Amino acid sequence: MALRRAFGTIYLDGTPVREGTAYRGNREFKIGNTQELKPIRWLQHGPLYIAESVVLSVISFADLILQKYCDETTVLIDDVPFRCRLPQLGDRAGEPCEWLDLAKQFGIVKNRAAKDSWFWSRGNPLVPDISPVSHLQDPEQYMILDWRLPDDSAGHPVGWRPIIEPVGIELTADLIGTLIVAWSGEHALCGKLVDMSEYDLVLDNVLSWPLIEEPSQRFFKPLKDHHFVVNRQALTLTHRWVRGMLET
Repeated sequence: MALRRAFGTIYLDGTPVREGTAYRGNREFKIGNTQELKPIRWLQHGPLYIAESVVLSVISFADLILQKYCDETTVLIDDVPFRCRLPQLGDRAGEPCEWLDLAKQFGIVKNRAAKDSWFWSRGNPLVPDISPVSHLQDPEQYMILDWRLPDDSAGHPVGWRPIIEPVGIELTADLIGTLIVAWSGEHALCGKLVDMSEYDLVLDNVLSWPLIEEPSQRFFKPLKDHHFVVNRQALTLTHRWVRGMLET
């Protein structure tokens, strides 16, 4: 299941801008705290988020290298750390292609403007953002370009379309009173941590994703007064909550 989310904002020289803004070079850019009316739209699959469209357009791979976004780095959104990276395209010799896998799960986003047509991936090949998904199975649908060039030979602007994943946290008593997200596979519970032991967590005011009709006794059990007890042994990831990362 893939869902649309909206949180975080792109900044140029410390000023929040709308996603898709053209990058003119020699400016610091980053993903940071969410600004009203200028959120980044994400497609969520489990704890993985890929930008629904490019967050900056007309940007060269050299710019990503210079500001250390060509490899995995850490960004802070509302004081919560996320690992930020480029999609892994794979090669033509059978290496797994993360983008094709994500495209199939997300159903791919249709182009809304030329600036959405191409974006950089790891190793600097370009990936076309096209529909339908079946077209993406053709290995000729992407190309390797000189990393110094911001545009391809057909004149399509190349954009930055990051993938982010929340950084896991160590569960300690200092987190009591904090809103956290606890994952077990592709299911998550979000709530305020009110108590914990070596074996369990107790969460209050819980939001679940996806909505779980029947509670898994291995993952969690509902208690009284809107509390849920979570089995720590079933957890695959726990991280701090950011407004917009789970809400529809």
